[in-house]
Amino acid sequence: MKLKDSSKPFNQYLIERYPSLFPKDEQGNPIQPSCGIWCPVGWENLVDDLCKALSSYCCMQKVYTEKYKAVRIAKEWFYKKIFTKVFNPIYNKFDPYKNQTILSTTAQRAKFEEKNKFKMGIWNFLYKVRKIFYPYYKWDITPVSPVTIDQIKEKFGELRFYYDGGDTKVVGMVSFAEFLSATICQNTGNRGSLCKRGSWYSTLSPEEAEKNNFTQV
Repeated sequence: MKLKDSSKPFNQYLIERYPSLFPKDEQGNPIQPSCGIWCPVGWENLVDDLCKALSSYCCMQKVYTEKYKAVRIAKEWFYKKIFTKVFNPIYNKFDPYKNQTILSTTAQRAKFEEKNKFKMGIWNFLYKVRKIFYPYYKWDITPVSPVTIDQIKEKFGELRFYYDGGDTKVVGMVSFAEFLSATICQNTGNRGSLCKRGSWYSTLSPEEAEKNNFTQV
């Protein structure tokens, strides 16, 4: 596995690449969390990918929310000012079911639709147009609470990623990354497993475990 460029400390690399995920000073510049960042070299790619996913997810949700909110407002204005006064009367005029009693069988519905084929065609077309401009509230996407990293570290051989904010999807992303860390050698980035030496736990590849006198748990 290709590791990050060692010419720059990993914590500095993360802060510069994902400034929105870190606390800010009085001037609004991203700073290192008070509890610090310590990540074994073998997990750098994992943590980098997690930060990338979090940054992208929170940013896209914000963009989508703003975009769809504007679309919804425009659609509501159009609907109230023009749609209800011009389109709806035409739509209702061609509604073949407006004064029709309940059609309880398939045969009755087929006979009715065949009889009103022309009106049904126009009404179906108008219905599709109506769906384009009708202000559906599915555009109301709840913004994601900004994610702020509090601490990144290793504990008992697994990644610990502490943060504030986010939502249930963010919880899932972080939990999955922490789970994956127990399968990646923290020294090399190769496939690994949880190992033990006395009371010390580490996730290591078989080669690293043997070299450092660890045994697989």
